[in-house]
Amino acid sequence: MNQKQNKFHIVFCDDKDCEHDYFRDLIEDILKKYPNSIDFQAVFFSDMEQMIKDKGNHIDLLILDYWGPDDENQAKRSDDNIPAGMKILNLNSTRRERAIQTVFYSAQIEREVNSFDFDKIRQNYPFVEARIHKTMMPREGQERLKKIIIDKLLASGMIPPNYVINHETYSINKNISNIKKSRLIEIIDQLKLGGNNPPEIKEFGKGGLSGAIILELLPQGSSNGISSTILKLAVNPGRPPTHTLKQEHDRAKQYNDKFPRSLTNNIHNEWYSSSDENVCGFVMAKVDHAITLYDFTTKNNYNLSLLEGILNELFLRERTLKQHYESKICPEEKHNWKRIFEDFDDRLLQIRDSYDELSPLISSIDGYDSAYTQLMHFLKNKTWPIVPFDEVKWPELPLTLCHGDFHAKNILVQGTTDLAPVIIDTGSLGFDHWATDLTRLIVYLFMRGIDAGTKHYYDIQEIDSLAEISKIIIEGNPICLDCIDWNDERKNKNKHVIEAINWIVLHRKEIYAYFYNEYNCEFEFQLSLMKWFLREFYRQASPPNRRVTALLASYQCFEKVKISVESIIQKTEG
Repeated sequence: MNQKQNKFHIVFCDDKDCEHDYFRDLIEDILKKYPNSIDFQAVFFSDMEQMIKDKGNHIDLLILDYWGPDDENQAKRSDDNIPAGMKILNLNSTRRERAIQTVFYSAQIEREVNSFDFDKIRQNYPFVEARIHKTMMPREGQERLKKIIIDKLLASGMIPPNYVINHETYSINKNISNIKKSRLIEIIDQLKLGGNNPPEIKEFGKGGLSGAIILELLPQGSSNGISSTILKLAVNPGRPPTHTLKQEHDRAKQYNDKFPRSLTNNIHNEWYSSSDENVCGFVMAKVDHAITLYDFTTKNNYNLSLLEGILNELFLRERTLKQHYESKICPEEKHNWKRIFEDFDDRLLQIRDSYDELSPLISSIDGYDSAYTQLMHFLKNKTWPIVPFDEVKWPELPLTLCHGDFHAKNILVQGTTDLAPVIIDTGSLGFDHWATDLTRLIVYLFMRGIDAGTKHYYDIQEIDSLAEISKIIIEGNPICLDCIDWNDERKNKNKHVIEAINWIVLHRKEIYAYFYNEYNCEFEFQLSLMKWFLREFYRQASPPNRRVTALLASYQCFEKVKISVESIIQKTEG
């Protein structure tokens, strides 16, 4: 921060006067809401080089054009043909003082496809925080830049988080009616969100494993692109959901920064509570202009390349989940496949109760009584009667840092043109079996995505056709939509969900290459699928036909694994 003027010093570097004028207008718009908070300069590349070299020149944020002036004029490019923005980056990285936090602001996208590797730039220059295409301006790019600047002003203490909340007139809706107004106001005052202005709270509902209440706190100027904040609250400490919410916050503090930074949203370290500790919670950043991957695949119309781009950004590109699962292993914690069912002894009663409850439906399907008996024997003893499963010395693989509840509503798709995935709800972060996250996502998309929002979702007659689809997934093959006996309307309704499932299934060995390269561990992936299908079976909130489908899919996993295991044992004995 500019200590002399007590302002946040932002420098915009571009050799076009029109861009300078545009950014002055953007900064002026922010200053109308937060007067005297920013010291802004718009400079050319030649001036920027000198500013970086000047030791006494403190800059808090640099917004930098990558290409600099037009390529047609060679005099405007550095002599060694390095883009002007890269030359500034190199100077920035050699500063003895802390490098200046930088945001790239660039265009000429077609040319950048071959020459602009942003993942590599982020790796080599960790002070580069974000990239914004000029083609996103004025709307989406402007809002994103405003968010970056406002967040930095808040973090630097240049502006108070002066949220508009009315202590006297806001309504406490049904999900927060059990929180006394005085306790809620007390926490808001701790957050310094009240000030002298009346508050307004936008309620989201309940969220995640903790069942906590999620509130959106609307800041002044939110209609002009200023980001709001999410307050996650729970009631009655020491008992769920508060105990679970505290665990979620502790796990987030411990592990959030170990996930790829570009894929997660910011959770604040502070834990807040009322004076009687009856209401507790924490604050996190709101992901603006985002929908869930579930909504993206079940409600949106888009081309396949957009979905593939999102999944590539999530799993396969540099510094995404593939690299994360390989690098965030715990070598001292190695386990075999039994780790998958470590917590299932406590679930056996729920499975039995669900089987009894749904037996009229299950009994109408031939051949599954004996399958159920074998399945329960396996879950209890981790053996099969006809296979000496317990006599095999199974390879052990290290645990890896997993999300733990990696379903399609915990993945957001942010933006309207330059789409990016964001992972939320970190209450289950921790080291676990390597296949945990991907199998959770596949089962969720299949069980809750196919036929979502239609009468088919509840139709008992659809159990057999869904069982055929689950068998294809378990065998690791893509689903052929044209091979399914559905009408065109139903195929069109489900094509995006099936495209997502197909992409994940077909790329599973690439995403988990580290583990598949160790030994033929496909049966572990199938066992992990089985675990998540069983969880869907005893989930009483699901319709009966879906729960029976989940049980049949568990049987299919069981049979497929049995064949794989017999083959492995035969090879071992041979």
